[in-house]
Amino acid sequence: MTSKALNNTIDSLNQFFPVFQQEQQHIIQQYFLDHARLVEIDKDINLFHQGDSCENYYFLLQGTVKVITASSQGREILLYRIKPGETCVLSTSCMINDRYYPAVGVTETPCKALSVPVPSLIKLLERSTIINQFFLHNFSLRVASLIDLICEVALERLDVRVARHLLQKMDNQHEVSITHDALALEIGTAREVISRQLRTFEKNGWIVTKRGKITLIQIDTLKQLSQGYFS
Repeated sequence: MTSKALNNTIDSLNQFFPVFQQEQQHIIQQYFLDHARLVEIDKDINLFHQGDSCENYYFLLQGTVKVITASSQGREILLYRIKPGETCVLSTSCMINDRYYPAVGVTETPCKALSVPVPSLIKLLERSTIINQFFLHNFSLRVASLIDLICEVALERLDVRVARHLLQKMDNQHEVSITHDALALEIGTAREVISRQLRTFEKNGWIVTKRGKITLIQIDTLKQLSQGYFS
């Protein structure tokens, strides 16, 4: 990596991962000069597959990555998304415990990331308490969100989850740009199940569906449903 590219990369790293500013800059700069590689990745590219070992750790500087798991029957669910400034809990777990990935990481948009070989990153974690604590903090936050997801999928009704998800995705025009397939992935169920639920919502006059778009009509009703007020 050239000196100019290194400085630009360090600036981006400090912008999205400010924890690195707390460490001595000459240590960080020399470390990334020696070990890191700036990579640009197209949309819909697998960063890792289920069963892969974690050989490189990606610090996302631009774009979004989605992490998906699937059952033996082919049912998929979105576990979480990674955005610039966030770490991947599965990458961290596989790196620390030398385990294989239990899920798939796919670029949802074109991405730019700093790729660091895992053995080199482990040495940095052993050297820097600050960065070590940063990884542990992000790990705990993501584990908490995964527990919330498990509780939601296992314990909440589908109509409640769909209503909540639509409200969270709604723009200023009360519209959600999403396909039935994509909504099924994020909810963690089959496309046919989502389509039936949306037809029920539309029959009740709560939404209007078009190809790739859902318009929310009865916002207050959907809010009440999302909070479990309807039986």
